[in-house]
Amino acid sequence: MDAFELAVADALTGKGWDVFVPHKDRGVDLVVLPSLKEANAVRIQVKGSRTYSDKFQGWYRFDWARVSEGTDITDFWVFVCLVPSKKGMFHPQFVVLPPAELASRIEQYYQQRKDRIDFYLTEFDLAGERHLIDDRGLSRSKVRAGRVAIGSDHPRNYSRFWSGRVKDVWSQLPATRQGP
Repeated sequence: MDAFELAVADALTGKGWDVFVPHKDRGVDLVVLPSLKEANAVRIQVKGSRTYSDKFQGWYRFDWARVSEGTDITDFWVFVCLVPSKKGMFHPQFVVLPPAELASRIEQYYQQRKDRIDFYLTEFDLAGERHLIDDRGLSRSKVRAGRVAIGSDHPRNYSRFWSGRVKDVWSQLPATRQGP
């Protein structure tokens, strides 16, 4: 278990979930249950990054097949970024979304090779609001200046899945998973 998986496990146990770690990695990093009496597990894939600034700015690399074909294996992907606080500590921020949502968004704008995805999530202040955008291939100065139109419904905008903007990003995990 790495620090990013531990950060997710800590956040989920704080919400009352029971967290388990598979012995062998087969595309699922954590298995969580709403309670030990609940038999329907939620399977989570975790990707982590250090930050490249004093805000959320993470770089994630993963195989396209794990996203596009992974809906049978994983229920949620969680991207973790350890963001520095004013006290010199780091606090984790999370982006939580189902693999089908991630695949749909990437399909709409990702033009590079599809076997490997390089995903750059960067926090921007746009018109007085904080947004989290996959800015891979975009000019950051143009995004900041508002010369690249990325509204809240744009596929590159991940703000509604981000703990830095949404009060309880974990609320999208079901109380019980609807299994096949």
